Amino acid sequence: MTPVERRDADETRRGRPGEPRRKAVALGLFAIVVAAAAVRLFHGAAICRTAYPRVPITFTQSDLHANLEWAETILEGDLLGRDTYHPDFEWMDEIATRETWHRYWGGKEIFQQAPLYPYFVAGALAATGRSLEGVLLLQLAIGALGPIVAFHLAKRLFDARAGLVAAALTAVYGPLVFHEGTLLRDWLPPLLEPLALVLLLKAAESGSARHAVLAGAALGVALLAKETILLFAPAALLFLAVSRRESASGAARSAAAAAAGFLIAISPLLARNAAVGAPLFAISNRAAEGFILGNAADGEPIGLAFTPSLGPILERANGSRLEVIRATLATYDGSLARFLGTQFLKIRALIDPFEVPSNVSYAYGESLSPVLRFAPGYGLAFPLGVAGILIASKRRAGHVLVLGLYGLCALSGLLFSIVQARYRLVVVPLLAVYAAGGLVAAIDALRSSRRARAAAYGAAILVLFLVQHVAAPIRTLRDRPYVGIHVPEYTASAMVYASESRYDRALDELARLRKEIGGRPSYADEALSVDWLEADYRAAWGRDLLAAGRGDEARRLFRSAADGYERLGLAAISSGDGGQAREFFEKLLAVEPDGPRAAEARRHLGR
Repeated sequence: MTPVERRDADETRRGRPGEPRRKAVALGLFAIVVAAAAVRLFHGAAICRTAYPRVPITFTQSDLHANLEWAETILEGDLLGRDTYHPDFEWMDEIATRETWHRYWGGKEIFQQAPLYPYFVAGALAATGRSLEGVLLLQLAIGALGPIVAFHLAKRLFDARAGLVAAALTAVYGPLVFHEGTLLRDWLPPLLEPLALVLLLKAAESGSARHAVLAGAALGVALLAKETILLFAPAALLFLAVSRRESASGAARSAAAAAAGFLIAISPLLARNAAVGAPLFAISNRAAEGFILGNAADGEPIGLAFTPSLGPILERANGSRLEVIRATLATYDGSLARFLGTQFLKIRALIDPFEVPSNVSYAYGESLSPVLRFAPGYGLAFPLGVAGILIASKRRAGHVLVLGLYGLCALSGLLFSIVQARYRLVVVPLLAVYAAGGLVAAIDALRSSRRARAAAYGAAILVLFLVQHVAAPIRTLRDRPYVGIHVPEYTASAMVYASESRYDRALDELARLRKEIGGRPSYADEALSVDWLEADYRAAWGRDLLAAGRGDEARRLFRSAADGYERLGLAAISSGDGGQAREFFEKLLAVEPDGPRAAEARRHLGR
């Protein structure tokens, strides 16, 4: 370390003038962690009163369901994944056979994604007696520790005051709380990757081989949680070596110790791959599809829309990741401007405060949880964080690692694939830390009468806020089906209630969806699906009531179901779908076999 870096490290350890005392800091951090736990407890209580924790069971075309199924295969005894789990989504069947997909992936034995989270889910299910509510509450409890990591990262980059502010922002950040309560892995990287950064900074400061091993191990665990940290790992090792540049042997020792820790952490993956015959360092098969969907000229890089070129590119690449990149870029026919236009669109989506749903929707979560309605979100985190970067970042080793190397790799990982709200959670710790640094710097500027610096900070926040909320938003996203309103969570929740014979709650859920859809033409197909489900649930509820001897209530429900089947049957006739019309009229006759409407239904069936 240079003398200046040593001085900064000493100041960080001792605390700078004006900082709160160590005991006050500890009490402040404890209070923040308690608040974080309380926020998550209230959110967990809100969602556990609904069908939401059990949505992965009925939402079969989702990563939620895939994580649950993968965890179940582990609990059934396939600990190594010898019969490697892969989801069976309908869109996959439309592109290729399962055997062909194995060829596209480079082999069946390669994990579908980085494996840490499914194994965590399996362990959590075993510990909670197969309770999905228990798994989500456990995740929320672990998430309450995130402010501690944010505190230590901000303290190392700035001071203890910034650490407390960063911890507070992390404690109440709505999208992070929401995703900690879902059966998705995206809450783990914002916890594990900042932890690795803290340990890397500590190892660089101390020069200790033990600290370097721990830092490397933390990187390895983060890699097992999500593949994109692999972009950062070589840069992290280089940073450790350069931090000991005054001694060639010290540089080599630090880098080697970190590499050893990294290999130790991923050794279970290496041993498993060797045992099942997968490529030794293979961790996931997601890269090819992600790059095509996020970068092909005929695709939609925001949300999840399947580009027509996906199948042809995968077939041409035949398992080669390099050929996937070449073939995807070839879809632009040499037009650099079009390719840059796609990247610019993704950057706008990364700035846009709108939470683009995928598998789960933050807007749906807000409708269930009062906590989320009042929690700060990306619309606040982005302007505060970027303004903090502008005013508070410095040319010091810590900032080079966190903002320069890690920040650049995180942004590259986001641009590599499609843009979704849950993917950009990975940059939230950086935004929280630099927002804290900026706020503390602005307060210090006001105290020392440097009003121009404080005014510049306020102006930067205002400009960034206007850019984010006025210039950057992609308005068409709000009207796109399954993006503006994420239909599957409503229908999957209704299916959960129906499977439990709670038809009143199922119909209430569908009524909420109908209210959201309103008369939007882009959701016409979804409105028909709601009609169909409502008719089916009323018919099933009527049969239950009839069996319970409540004939009058049952007949009212049967009449309502028949109304729905009649509308659906006539709509199917108008659209020329005779097979579906037959199905609806037959269902009508099942609940209303006599009367004029039944006679009309038989006349239609006779046609």
